[in-house]
Amino acid sequence: MPQLGQAVEAGGFVLLVGESTAGKSRTAFEAMSESLSDFRLIEPLSRDTASKAAGIAAATPRSVL
Repeated sequence: MPQLGQAVEAGGFVLLVGESTAGKSRTAFEAMSESLSDFRLIEPLSRDTASKAAGIAAATPRSVL
């Protein structure tokens, strides 16, 4: 997880990829609780709302999608 911490601290876009049940959600949760506790979480309610959520995240400083 050191690489994730470095990427988060650098700012910008970070994308976690991996197989189903690989731990992506848990890793993102841990990163947010350690390094991004003052960021706003934007969570799409479904696949259909993912595009809208991405637009909201792009317009929201210090946000995590």
